[in-house]
Amino acid sequence: MQNPNKKGSCLVGLNEQYQFKERKMATPVYGKFIDRNPDKSKMRKNTFTVVRAISNETLETTGSNSNTAFYADGSGYQIDGLDGGSITGGLVSGSVYEISLSQVSASSLGTITILR
Repeated sequence: MQNPNKKGSCLVGLNEQYQFKERKMATPVYGKFIDRNPDKSKMRKNTFTVVRAISNETLETTGSNSNTAFYADGSGYQIDGLDGGSITGGLVSGSVYEISLSQVSASSLGTITILR
């Protein structure tokens, strides 16, 4: 019988299965620990993630729909700022505006994409 730790051994596959069952792979000891909270220091400035695109509906941007920026395409929208004020037109299509919103309403002619 050959050494089970050497390559070419008939017990290599069995040995690997045994090691896999014995290890607890999601612990910091045996494997990489999965952290659900991203490190904020690694995030790049002016990098956004799309939260949702709004077209032909009204949405309050709170909770999971909260945002830090948005961009508009088309016309027929009303945007309410978090600290007050309202925008109903005149935005450059595709330009990112770093303004937090409280409510967004868009017709079928316009799309507002909220970003985080």
